[in-house]
Amino acid sequence: MEIQRTVTDITPPATIGIGDLARRTGTSVRTIRFYCDTEILQSSRTSGGHRVFDPTVAVDQLLLVRHLRALGLGLAAIVPVVRGERPLAEAITEQRAAVDADIDTMVWRRALLLAAEQAPAVESSTRLAALATVRDNRSAHTTLTGCWQRVLPAIPPSVFARFLAANVPTLPVDAAPVTVLDFAELVELAARPAVITTASQRIWRSDLQSVRDKTALITGIADACDRAAARVLAGNAPSPGPELDMFVDAHAHARGVRDTPAFRKHLAEQPALDRDARRYWILTRRLLGSTITAHQTHEWILTALSSPT
Repeated sequence: MEIQRTVTDITPPATIGIGDLARRTGTSVRTIRFYCDTEILQSSRTSGGHRVFDPTVAVDQLLLVRHLRALGLGLAAIVPVVRGERPLAEAITEQRAAVDADIDTMVWRRALLLAAEQAPAVESSTRLAALATVRDNRSAHTTLTGCWQRVLPAIPPSVFARFLAANVPTLPVDAAPVTVLDFAELVELAARPAVITTASQRIWRSDLQSVRDKTALITGIADACDRAAARVLAGNAPSPGPELDMFVDAHAHARGVRDTPAFRKHLAEQPALDRDARRYWILTRRLLGSTITAHQTHEWILTALSSPT
């Protein structure tokens, strides 16, 4: 005998209760109540005050919440997705980026601990103090950047970025222990006022207030140093030449004065580099892995200023 199915037999109920929703999704009733109270899930009430749900919406929403929670997303990130206010892919990408940052943090911490293990016992206290200052790789790099922001005030971002790229090292989070130790020492030196003062005096000639065009001066010095690089790499002794003339012209133009023997003599009167400043540039060159730094070319030109014509 053929069984006749009615419309009622194949049509799902318009709403389901909280217990049925819990069974369909494997979620506890208590958790569902919490999601309702925090407006993550939408529900309505029967005349008796019981929560009921639209099964075509609530099941999918609740399963989405469960799956995203299992992937580590917090409710603050999940709610906009469930409400349709934010794309699912965007929330997942943000979570993955956060995990990447956590991994980088852990890898850097491991590099610090390896560096601490390999530090010579006679220097352990000094080394540990230095390593403590770079416990966060990103903030350590910010310390180096801040040092040069004080040395090079009011410089356009593009010019400053060019300087940083060539003269401020950035370490991978899995750097070798000896490299981490060098980086820690460099950051510690960068925080010392004497290093900043010396660098500022040698660039601005102790009279920053007389410089009318700071950008033109820094750009001119950089161009002169770039031109001098070939002679420095070739091992040429510091001597007068077009790169020195460019350097002097940059200083004279930025101050609105003429290039005269007296002005050149004034530029040549540089404060001596102290031990910390010398060590800073030795470490910078080592960490950058470069054969030449802006400091070397700048010092070559300054020495050429005092050379006989």
